[in-house]
Amino acid sequence: ELLAHHILINKDYFDKIEKQLSNSDSQVSSMLSVI
Repeated sequence: ELLAHHILINKDYFDKIEKQLSNSDSQVSSMLSVI
């Protein structure tokens, strides 16, 4: 159950990154390097 919850959070997180990717490539690149 916890794993499924974690996967859903990650999916939502990467959906946000994907939206930012279409807005600004450099912004996402800096976000990913922080991770």
